[in-house]
Amino acid sequence: QAEINDMLRPAEDSSQLVLEWLRSHGIQGVLDSDWVKAKITVSQANELLQTQYHTYRNTINGDQVIRTTAYRMPAILADIVDLISPTTMFPIALRTNIAVMNNKPQADNPSCRHNTTVSCLQKLYRIPKPTGIHNNNVRFALAGFGGQYANNQDLQSFLREQKPRIRNKTFTFISVNGGINSQNLSEAGTEANLDIQYAIGLASDYETQFYSVFGTPPFIPSADTPTNTDEPSAELM
Repeated sequence: QAEINDMLRPAEDSSQLVLEWLRSHGIQGVLDSDWVKAKITVSQANELLQTQYHTYRNTINGDQVIRTTAYRMPAILADIVDLISPTTMFPIALRTNIAVMNNKPQADNPSCRHNTTVSCLQKLYRIPKPTGIHNNNVRFALAGFGGQYANNQDLQSFLREQKPRIRNKTFTFISVNGGINSQNLSEAGTEANLDIQYAIGLASDYETQFYSVFGTPPFIPSADTPTNTDEPSAELM
């Protein structure tokens, strides 16, 4: 673990820039491998990131998370900071059935307020539509861990509904460390399925590859993380 931390640790001047940015807002950050961690309030996060956090609720099961839909940081940090969390990433179970509490969601297409479709994503993120011309120079790769499988039957159902012009498009399966990709529909993984479906729906001009990785990494339980939910990234690399 120490060797991996050393490999991932960013340059000292990069870390100091992030820590100084936090200190300028009265926040004490702690460097942890390639992360800088800090405990802050929602109001501090709103000020730091020039945004507004809200409580999002799953309209089916009632689960709630605090997230935002956009944020800002100093330009000098743009090439240093890859990710700030929690911000715009939602749990899988919340992504297709969310409602903003005390604030109406904004969307040009009313259907996009309640559904996450390929067309909505293309419009929201200004993703160019596929040309229909296959590009052999680019491959789109995704990885599945922990028994997450990408099911071709489910993919075809998804494409028939959302992208009928490419309904026969599929993906290439690649095993890593003995990983399998069960095609039993009842074993299809929610995350792996969504990844493959939206990847092909958004980038059908390219070959899509699915890497199934077997194994679990070493784990030391703690009060915050009592069970091993980590992914075997070392095997994939």
